[in-house]
Amino acid sequence: MNAILGGHIDLTDSNMTQKGKVEAGQLKFIAIGTEKRSAEMPNVPTLKELGVNVVYDVNRGLLAPKGTPADVIAKLESSCAAAAREPAFGEAMHKQATDVRYLDRKAYADWLKQNDELNKGLAKDLGLLKR
Repeated sequence: MNAILGGHIDLTDSNMTQKGKVEAGQLKFIAIGTEKRSAEMPNVPTLKELGVNVVYDVNRGLLAPKGTPADVIAKLESSCAAAAREPAFGEAMHKQATDVRYLDRKAYADWLKQNDELNKGLAKDLGLLKR
């Protein structure tokens, strides 16, 4: 962020937490990597709209060490599910232009595996994997 704001580089990646800098005229969002345009920045096109067939957004998850007791895992999962449904949490995330899309443990594990395969494919296509 210091390099882009200081004029040392011309382009960087960012996220919607930089919306304030865009509104202040310090930065300009060129595109967004999500499937659909953001309601927070509806004038920013998606990468797909610009002909770049990429959908990639920021995701967060909770992981526990292998061997964590089942009752602890169940408590973590139910607590996270409950928190994701809390209106105050949703509002706090909305203020950060962050969507809340809760996935249960199996769905998140499946998503992680799919995302890992996507990244491996991209790295291979770009010649970034060691042979």
